[in-house]
Amino acid sequence: MKGIKQQDFSGQVIFNMANRTDVYGEANFDLISQQVNSFSNSVIEDLGVYAVKPSEPILYQLSKMSYFGMFIGVILKLIVFSLFCLSVLMMYNMMMIGVESRNFDFGMLRTVGMNRRSLMLTVLVDSLKYVVVANMMGFPVSYGTLKIVSSIFTKFFGFQYVLTPTFDSIVIASVVGFLVPIVASFVPILVALGEKIIESINPVRNKTVAIKHETYVEGREFPVSRFLFGTLSCSFGFMIVYLLPQSLMDQDLGVLLIIFFTLLIGLLLGLVILTYSFQYLLERCIAYITLFWLRAADLSLVIKNLSAHR
Repeated sequence: MKGIKQQDFSGQVIFNMANRTDVYGEANFDLISQQVNSFSNSVIEDLGVYAVKPSEPILYQLSKMSYFGMFIGVILKLIVFSLFCLSVLMMYNMMMIGVESRNFDFGMLRTVGMNRRSLMLTVLVDSLKYVVVANMMGFPVSYGTLKIVSSIFTKFFGFQYVLTPTFDSIVIASVVGFLVPIVASFVPILVALGEKIIESINPVRNKTVAIKHETYVEGREFPVSRFLFGTLSCSFGFMIVYLLPQSLMDQDLGVLLIIFFTLLIGLLLGLVILTYSFQYLLERCIAYITLFWLRAADLSLVIKNLSAHR
């Protein structure tokens, strides 16, 4: 022992995790930190030397980018939500055009005995055909794109990291893809079921309704508007009362950002509904201000055309 010098010993020992690529590839930094610290603690316990000071340099570097990754994750979630809404609107317009163009066909089928369930399934199957074609084209394109990105990543960084769609991502993409036509077909199905058979099979009569009288009897129909308003109100209340304090106590900025953007989207939706409610009044005011030189009959005709093309 006298001939051994302190310089002959190693100043540090490096331990690599067996599945470090999978661990550091996680999107959640808290999960990465938990797994790395668990591995570090297990190594120290196996050595039995508690005077050793552990160090995680890669985890330290990732901690600097944790907030950036969180912001990127929130932005990607908002992009997916926006694309989902745009897809629903586009599918809704296509299905409404299809239902209106096949209004006579649906009327004839209902005349010969087609029930409401068969009509619903017909409209829903027509919408699901777009999803099947989109999935058949989308999954191979995404797989090829990820292969190209993986090769570029390998050439640029010199580290081979293969990006392939996981089973969870395929399931989520399939669920979202099939959810779009289901949500978009709700209103077209109601329109197809609410059309009278006599009006559907009459090709001469104009389908535009100038005056419509509706009689609502309490308890006869399901109050859809009340249900939606109550559900949205309860969701916002739960988010403000429970999720917001919990995210503040846990210092979870990701949940805070999601709550903030959800409130922002709700504010925009409320402004759209408010504008739609005052649309008729605004149309009349703008017409009276900008078309004041017209005669009363012509101005009344313009206002009625605006109401008919709303």
